[in-house]
Amino acid sequence: MKDVKKSRKVTFVFLAISCLSLIAAIIVGISDNWPGLLLCYAASGALILAIVHSWRKVWKYLVLLGGSVVGFGLGVLLHNFCYGLSKLTADIFVLHYLFEVLHVAFFLITVLVCPAGVLVGAAGSIIMAIMNFKRNIGKKAVDVVLLPNEAMTDKAIEANAELVAKFGSEIALNKENCLPHISLAMGCVDEKDIDSVGEILRMIAEKHSPGELTVRGIRTTVNSRGEAVSVFEVDKTEELQQLHQEVMEELGAYLNYDVRSDMIYGDEEVSESALLWIASYREKASFDKFFPHITIGYGEVDNFSFPIKFTTKKLALCYLGNHCTCRKILLSFEVKKG
Repeated sequence: MKDVKKSRKVTFVFLAISCLSLIAAIIVGISDNWPGLLLCYAASGALILAIVHSWRKVWKYLVLLGGSVVGFGLGVLLHNFCYGLSKLTADIFVLHYLFEVLHVAFFLITVLVCPAGVLVGAAGSIIMAIMNFKRNIGKKAVDVVLLPNEAMTDKAIEANAELVAKFGSEIALNKENCLPHISLAMGCVDEKDIDSVGEILRMIAEKHSPGELTVRGIRTTVNSRGEAVSVFEVDKTEELQQLHQEVMEELGAYLNYDVRSDMIYGDEEVSESALLWIASYREKASFDKFFPHITIGYGEVDNFSFPIKFTTKKLALCYLGNHCTCRKILLSFEVKKG
């Protein structure tokens, strides 16, 4: 949560710098005036930084760098092309002024925006590469989960496939890298502590048997982005509640909730709703607010018969992906047989 609010403040700061630099450039003058030109470059650079400052992936800055280089070349060509057309259409009022506007716009993009993009892209890719190198052992977002049996897993994937067909594929469940699951705890852990976390989970798994669980129906709620999210609602049994509470209590010293997008598994852009959910999990979704469920995906689906009985056999620690998906199993342990 703090990371999201801080990111917004930084965005506004860069936008303010961009506006103030542009105003200052206009006041001191731009034509044959280096201070004015430097202020224009500062304005365009700050504008770009307002958009990209939250990026934590090297490849994004490399795309910005390459796009700015290509954009410079295309800008030169389009500027000259539109300039020539403005002369050829001097007697056609609308077309003449249209091409006048376009050749000026391409000139400004080429001279001011693309160089700033090259600088930000080059600097950003170098800085992120250094930061990633130094972050050999850093914090990662993780999910402690129960993995349902094969039959229940298949039902969740079937329901998700229907949602994907109707509403898109932001969450596409499968048995390889987007696993159906019941979350018991989530947060961020230091990678050097994973073995210690695993030992705690192993002991918990040996003591607890979730027994037979029941899906009562499908619940659809709206997330912070205003999107409908459908889940299989699982009965909160006493054993399931005790298991959740013990996991939360025993891992309390290892979990924190100052999540950042670079802690999320994978390279895709991380949704703000996922960061907000992880950041507020202990406060809004644990202990007495624990709501056991299997996320199906975005949208609504209702063509299933209930109740559905199922079992779970494994307690697992997973890397969290975008949309709070279970992307990669780090450790898993057989739960106690009922």
